[in-house]
Amino acid sequence: QVALAGGGKVYLLEPTDSRLRNVLVEVDPTVVTDGAGGSREVHGSVANTATGSISTPRGNVTMVSYAVNQAGRLSATNAVDLDGSIILSARDSAQNTSVDSSGNLIRTGEVGGTLTLGANSVTEVRPDTDANGAYSSTETTETPIAARIALSGRDIDIGTNAQVVATAGKIEILARSATGSHASNGTVYPSPSVQVAAGATLDVSGLKDVTRAMSDNELEVELRGYELADSPMQRDGILRTRGQEKFYFDLRQLDADGKVALANLSGYRDQRGLRIDEASTQGGTISIDSGNGAVAFARGSVVDVSGGKTTVQAGTMRRTYVRDASGREYDIDVAPADRTYVSYRVVKVREAGYVRGASAGALSIESGSGAVDLGASLRGGVTIGQYQRASGGIGDAARPIGASLSLNTLKSVVLGSAGELQDLAAGNVGLDASMLSAGGFASLVVNTNRYGDITLTRGAELELADSGSVQLDGRRVDLYGRLAAAGAKVVVSASKDTEAARGDYGVSLHTGAEIDVAGNWTNDDLAGAKSAAPTAIVLNGGSVALT
Repeated sequence: QVALAGGGKVYLLEPTDSRLRNVLVEVDPTVVTDGAGGSREVHGSVANTATGSISTPRGNVTMVSYAVNQAGRLSATNAVDLDGSIILSARDSAQNTSVDSSGNLIRTGEVGGTLTLGANSVTEVRPDTDANGAYSSTETTETPIAARIALSGRDIDIGTNAQVVATAGKIEILARSATGSHASNGTVYPSPSVQVAAGATLDVSGLKDVTRAMSDNELEVELRGYELADSPMQRDGILRTRGQEKFYFDLRQLDADGKVALANLSGYRDQRGLRIDEASTQGGTISIDSGNGAVAFARGSVVDVSGGKTTVQAGTMRRTYVRDASGREYDIDVAPADRTYVSYRVVKVREAGYVRGASAGALSIESGSGAVDLGASLRGGVTIGQYQRASGGIGDAARPIGASLSLNTLKSVVLGSAGELQDLAAGNVGLDASMLSAGGFASLVVNTNRYGDITLTRGAELELADSGSVQLDGRRVDLYGRLAAAGAKVVVSASKDTEAARGDYGVSLHTGAEIDVAGNWTNDDLAGAKSAAPTAIVLNGGSVALT
């Protein structure tokens, strides 16, 4: 861990998560006494300049002070069972806020300052794919510790072309002027804000260049008492390992519990090492909470929560075939448990390579009464592999789902075209419907908490990715344009506030409006269909509820 802390006092605290190995850091301002017997606070600052570079492989970088300036490069890495994180906290005036499970006091800075990520700066946590960080020493069932970047302060400014990257991890942005006792002591603080400049990127996308050998799908096992516990007919049969007999199963054929009809292979499955790159293909999460402050993404900025992919290379696998007393032969992966088997054979089979896509992540914004300008280019798409087209699959056949966007605000929200949003009334929140569609997003949640209205304009074409969901909850919801998502669940609801001054409420589907959740028509016999990129098969229609 590398920590830069500036203030009159520095506090080192135990981490609240036992899996994290870094100490938490908070600071107080310096109290200066003047000649007349009074005193004043002098706030501190820390800086990593444009030429500065701090690297903590499988570790943490922390910068804490009232003013934090990150203009250079901060780099950390994470492994499957070793965390990597960057914490940039522009705050001071630490107070005892709670007590952890061990009885230790937890201090948190309560007065927000300024956090600046300078132009062209790099703040990144990426997977450690070298020999020291690639494989887990634990079971594959343990959730890897995600890469994490936490940004906090009153004014958070991410400069032109700045890069904030937590691969398949979390970026948490929290803007507050004051909290705790300082928020209720009568002092008037400036409103918080989050500003993201043109060219800046917030990126938690999954890795897209991961490769895997076909032989990694092969599971070599010895079938003994535990594996055959649920197959009494096989316990004393030819498939029982008595010496060194080995049987070969396909990992992709195991169910979620690690079983096939013939055997329980969960013990073997859970002993396999988990590579950090394979664990880093699913898109991560970006959460922005500005209290009641403004959130503004300039045109030309990028938010990337897209899913990654793994390319499984063509190769050979060993497979076991078993023959029952009637002479019928089965692949051992699907062989029934209620047969008497008299022989088996092991063969090598060559398989063509394929792609396994991973799901995208999520972007959430909570702004209270603050304005929101989401002018960023949104990226939340996925790659669908040839075995992932149908729903309900597991493992390599699990279908990836596009990203979700959640907006929680007290303002009115307009979903429209870019041209319509140019004339948006002051104080409203505008979302470019086409940008969501082009970005591959599958789910959208907008909640105005009964304070604001939601409008889908006449020129809007909000078309989300397959099998997603839409939830619009406002005081009034007016739909003029088109909302489409194959197989999606759409819920549109209006809620009346107890204060009559808030006006009328209700849901209106106006003339020309359209909600389309019909299933898709799929025909792979069409010319060119087999050579095209695989697409999801969505046969069933979705549902629509207006309340």
